[in-house]
Amino acid sequence: MKSPASLRVCIAGASGRVGRQLVKAAASTDGFSISGALVSPTSRYAGTPLDALVPGAGETWITSIVDDALVGADVLIDFTRAHVALEHVKACRDRRINVVMGTTGFDRDQSNVIATAAEEVAIVTAANMSIGGSTLIQIAGTIARALSDGFDVDVVGTHHRTKAELPSGTSIALGEAVAAASGRDLANCAVYGHGANSSPRTAGSIGFSSIRGGDTVGEHAVIFSGNGERFEIIHRAFHRSIYAQGSLRAARFVAGRRCGLFTMDDVMQTR
Repeated sequence: MKSPASLRVCIAGASGRVGRQLVKAAASTDGFSISGALVSPTSRYAGTPLDALVPGAGETWITSIVDDALVGADVLIDFTRAHVALEHVKACRDRRINVVMGTTGFDRDQSNVIATAAEEVAIVTAANMSIGGSTLIQIAGTIARALSDGFDVDVVGTHHRTKAELPSGTSIALGEAVAAASGRDLANCAVYGHGANSSPRTAGSIGFSSIRGGDTVGEHAVIFSGNGERFEIIHRAFHRSIYAQGSLRAARFVAGRRCGLFTMDDVMQTR
């Protein structure tokens, strides 16, 4: 029996790959209840109960109407697309509902909109909601500081064949961590599709390679190549439930906070 004081979450992108795992996790984790589930207007699940999406998840009705989905929510957890998620952030700002943003791919202007909204509500945003993936980003910066001289850096991201972003949000975050730790500006040193041209490698560049195939959930590697040695760090996601569990941890963190823009680093430092 769940506590009547359960944290009420609305899940945006409920019928997606991660969304389904979120529904399952929130429905089965003590301290959480699902107040709303949001899908796109074209989804066949709009107007059906959660049980139709995830058996045993409850009778909360799935909707494509943002206003309806947000009723009674303490926190919105969003795994949609950048332009859609931005509208959800604006709606949450107006209703003073805090946000866990698992969606990536925002451009600079969109990121600024999120930062402005965080002046009025609390938002956790991360390139990777899993604890392991977030730790990889932290470690990449630490290693980059130690290996700042004489090492070439490559970021390799592998995902399923239908992954839209290229490179992934996690790959970009890894590159940003390496660049920041070694005093570089990623905008000036990133080489995308590294290895696709015949030009010699530029010293200080950060190469990005992306593999899309099969049903790979997600794998990211950062490779530091020096003379006579190579250092690699890798995180492999075998199941999307890890993103759901990380998102619930972030929801606990953000619940009750008045405003602010936070990352998974902040979440992981709070027990």
